[in-house]
Amino acid sequence: MRSDTLSSCIRRTFRTPRFAKLPACRLPRVLWIDAAHDEDAHWAAEQTLREGAAGAVLLWSHAVADRPLRRLQLAAEAGESLALSTGPPMTLDSSSPAALRIVLRPAPPRWKLKC
Repeated sequence: MRSDTLSSCIRRTFRTPRFAKLPACRLPRVLWIDAAHDEDAHWAAEQTLREGAAGAVLLWSHAVADRPLRRLQLAAEAGESLALSTGPPMTLDSSSPAALRIVLRPAPPRWKLKC
């Protein structure tokens, strides 16, 4: 990703993530988009990806259906961008159009990574 590329974080919650409020965490090339509904967040992510307006999009989502994820995948390919999406734990055992699925779980004393 080029250094002048914009990245987008699209969330459907109403709170700014804690790390974004830290003074040491300067994010001049990050666009935060708060969407009231999951469908609106997916629409914003899809448009951003398809137009190639950002090098990467990180989407916090509660979608369980494959169709919204497939649309994001196609939009990312069209815009030559990277799409990252979170999902609810209930979708871990179901199929997904994602090329890579990573599960992060807190495990004392550190995080546990499962690919």
